[in-house]
Order: sequence, then C-alpha cells, then structure tokens
Amino acid sequence: MRLPVTTLDSVLSAVEEALLGTGARRIWIEQEDAELCVVAEFDR
Repeated sequence: MRLPVTTLDSVLSAVEEALLGTGARRIWIEQEDAELCVVAEFDR
C-alpha cells in the first residue's frame, strides 16, 4: 500500500491508518522525484 503525503500531519495520518486500520508489518517513507509516500508491507 502506498499513501501519498504532503505534510507532517498527512504522514502521521498515513502511518496511523497503516498500523491501526490494516495491521501493516512494516512501514517506511519513500521519495520518488518530488513525491513522498508512506509505504506499508503486510504479511501474506
């Protein structure tokens, strides 16, 4: 799951959604060109 973010608040919201809403196993932030995304990985 990749969630685009633009502000610190949106980063925190995306991390909260990934942890609480979906039970992500790992979460990290990636930058591609000028876009930041919170990326979540799940157990299969």
